Amino acid sequence: KCTIRFGHNMLAASIVMPGQKEVISLCPEMIVTQDGATKNDSELSAFKRFMKHLEQEHPRLKIVFLLDALYANGPTIKLIEENGHKYIIAVKNTKGLLFSADKDGEENGQTQMLQKVYHEGTKIIKKKTLKHRYALNLRLHQDDDSPYVNFFDVHETLSWEDQKGRQ
Repeated sequence: KCTIRFGHNMLAASIVMPGQKEVISLCPEMIVTQDGATKNDSELSAFKRFMKHLEQEHPRLKIVFLLDALYANGPTIKLIEENGHKYIIAVKNTKGLLFSADKDGEENGQTQMLQKVYHEGTKIIKKKTLKHRYALNLRLHQDDDSPYVNFFDVHETLSWEDQKGRQ
């Protein structure tokens, strides 16, 4: 038995606000082969077209983009900054230079650290430890064109204790 499925890929941006049920979609951009080209389109190419349309349709709107690791590259960051926007990009620990610069910063004082501990409960106490690390102006990649970015990392650990402090 053969199942045929059809679908469309699209890059979609939305304006969201905590506590609001309404979501506003902006400039959806299809991820398709463009202008008779034979090469497949990509999400990054669609993002470039999206930015062009966004600036045309909403020239005074300033945005903080929340993006995944795909967008952690110099050309995308440059495009966002050139248009006066800000960004938060989630990256994995595979960004070797960024994470090693952060570790080096722990030794030379460039990386700042803060730890907070929260306790919840009475009979069984849940202990949540949040370790925050941040550093300013770290190079994203090794190449000379690589942008400098601010780095923020949070590690959460949970443990449980009884009233006598036993785990």
